[in-house]
Amino acid sequence: MKKIVFLLFVVCLLIACDEDKIQGNVYGGVNSVECHLQDKALDCIEKNPLVGPIDGNFQDDAIFGSGEIEEISWENTTSWFLPSKNHQYGFDIDPLSFLPDYAEKGQNVYISVKTGEKASLRVYVDQTAKEVYRLHKIDDSNNIIEKDVLLGLDVCETSNCVKEIKLSKGKYAVYYGTIDKKRYLHIIEYDENIKQIYFVQFGSEEYPDCYHGIESGCYTLERVQERFNEIYKQAVVSAQLNEKEPSFFGFDNDLYVDLSQNKNTNERMTDYANQIIMALNPELKRRLEKYEESRKELSKMIDKLNKKKQSIENCDSHYINCNIIEKEYYTLKNDVAQFSKIVEDNHYSVIMYSKIHMWSHHVVLGINKMTIGWKLPNSTNGQNYILENYQDYNKACSIYHQRTYDEGCLNIRFPMYLRNECDASKQEIEAEMYNFDKENNTFNLKLYNANNLNLNCEYTLRADVHPFVPGLPYALQYSTIITNNFQNGFPHQGGRVIGGIVWGSHTSGNNSLNIINHEIGHIYGLSDLYVLNNDPIYSTGLATDETNLMNYIFPIGPKIRYRPLEAVYTSTNKRIEINGEYATENQWECIRSNQKCIIQ
Repeated sequence: MKKIVFLLFVVCLLIACDEDKIQGNVYGGVNSVECHLQDKALDCIEKNPLVGPIDGNFQDDAIFGSGEIEEISWENTTSWFLPSKNHQYGFDIDPLSFLPDYAEKGQNVYISVKTGEKASLRVYVDQTAKEVYRLHKIDDSNNIIEKDVLLGLDVCETSNCVKEIKLSKGKYAVYYGTIDKKRYLHIIEYDENIKQIYFVQFGSEEYPDCYHGIESGCYTLERVQERFNEIYKQAVVSAQLNEKEPSFFGFDNDLYVDLSQNKNTNERMTDYANQIIMALNPELKRRLEKYEESRKELSKMIDKLNKKKQSIENCDSHYINCNIIEKEYYTLKNDVAQFSKIVEDNHYSVIMYSKIHMWSHHVVLGINKMTIGWKLPNSTNGQNYILENYQDYNKACSIYHQRTYDEGCLNIRFPMYLRNECDASKQEIEAEMYNFDKENNTFNLKLYNANNLNLNCEYTLRADVHPFVPGLPYALQYSTIITNNFQNGFPHQGGRVIGGIVWGSHTSGNNSLNIINHEIGHIYGLSDLYVLNNDPIYSTGLATDETNLMNYIFPIGPKIRYRPLEAVYTSTNKRIEINGEYATENQWECIRSNQKCIIQ
């Protein structure tokens, strides 16, 4: 029988890729890195070191800076349509248009509004043109359908020629007399779209490590939901987060990551994803277990059949006995054929159920506290060990000592503890890495202050660490996602994302909340965005209220847009090409429906 291998997830790293693009579904969403396949191994280098968003300097005590956002003022632009603080939905002006050489970028302004409501905005009129200024409502072909919705003289009743108004859905154009000045306002009406998300909080929001400045970066359901609603209301989208305890998925309250075995990020995240999916889909779990049990039973039957066949081949002395064995063989062969059909039916049952139900949920892990650990092999001295996952130990220790990953933790002591699994008791110790093998991802560790170990008990070496994504070969990786946009598997929807799981490790202030919502955007289909060389947000090193949430370099801004934006392969600045043209994405439409997102 053909061997059947069933995997609920086939996930690959989507970190950065150049010509050797790696297809798959795990996304690393903070650092800008470049990765290539070298002899079937993933080799990554950091392309753009992290900098603080306010002053452009990395601060050891403030990951991504303080979390503050600098506001851009549009008062002196030629956009002529300005945002109003009374408008709670989206307002999209091209951020280049406030630069003198790019004023034409302000030609189109987009405003979203909830169905049945009017948009609030401010209108700016050049005082020298107040007598000829006209605002008309137009159709999609730019034909005037309602004249003089607003006059310049009405606006200039105030000394600064700025007036707040309310307008209904539709398209509007600025005219000077009979001249179309090609400044268009698009008010787009949407029904409210509510996303249902499961939220799992690990560790308390009062954990001291939450504070890298004045404001906590740790997660609670209320903080993540509030920030989601603040950001995605630009597309008239909100979220209802439903809290699940870690124990519901079989996790500890402080997320424990077992690093005893050498696994890459894909393998490790797949394990977590399977665990989560099984907890959310008990019927799928039941079907999968039934299939696995039948597959094991079939394997036993095939082994028995092969032994019978061997007995026939060796039977040459007693004709009667050989005849009996041959009859038993054909009876068993028939049983195997019939049972093979049962196994196939069980497998088909899993596949069909998975296509419909497996990705019916979105799950967000808000990780405030994380523990890493290794099962220690039995040792007579209890002092020196060779352990797997050098990358993760070096990462955790480097963060603790405020060192770069490349500086590392060689010959530097790291506070850890030994847990006796017989009685769950803890013993505080220190560990020192005195050698490592980067290629094989192993390291040598010496323990200090460790008493004699009871060889009849199992011990784990543990450390409470600042949360990070395990398995990645560089220092500061705080978030990732697992999605299901399979092209050649199941479930799929034309290769589109229809669900996913977010792993979010806290950073600082609003940056932390923006980063986790960047990842949530990915599980609904949003892509990372291309960064122009002359992008004023990027070139100045500032995070502003116009910095896009899906910016692959600074995923810490609050903006999503209606205007088409060029999408890139995850965590790179390489634009996606479809039929010879660069692919673009309308973020408001995409977050509302994955049918309107880029297919990668």
